[in-house]
Parts: sequence; structure tokens; C-alpha cells
Amino acid sequence: MNPALRIHFAGDAAPKLTYIHPMTRLIPILLMIIGVFAMVRISAWQSGKQLVRSSRPLLNDQIDALLQRLAHTAGIDKVEV
Repeated sequence: MNPALRIHFAGDAAPKLTYIHPMTRLIPILLMIIGVFAMVRISAWQSGKQLVRSSRPLLNDQIDALLQRLAHTAGIDKVEV
């Protein structure tokens, strides 16, 4: 049986925590992964806000007529471009 997993009773010597050192090596890697994930989420959120702010409707009658025909064929009431 693994000595790190052995149950210790009162009066026994304090257990050696041999698994702590390898786990502390993983902390910087985990912090980097969490940081990168947060940066990607914030960047996507800001990009979405910027796209919504700068978007404007497409004013082209030919494209609008084509999209409305395609929407009617697909069973969609109205497509806004």
C-alpha cells in the first residue's frame, strides 16, 4: 500500500506528505491556463461588443431580394441583413 495513503492514528508520527511537492510544480501551469482562459473570454467579449457597436444594416436591394427568396424557400419569414 502506498505510504502516503496510509491512515495515521493518534500517537503515530506525522505523515510524510510526499505528494505535495509534485502538486506545487503544477500550480504555475494551472495559473497560466486559468489566465489564458480568462484573457480569451475577455477578448471575445470585447470583440463582440465592438462588432455590435460598429455594425450597420446592408443596404443593397439585389442582395436583400435574393436573401428574402432564399428565406422563403427555407420557410423563414424575414431575414434581416
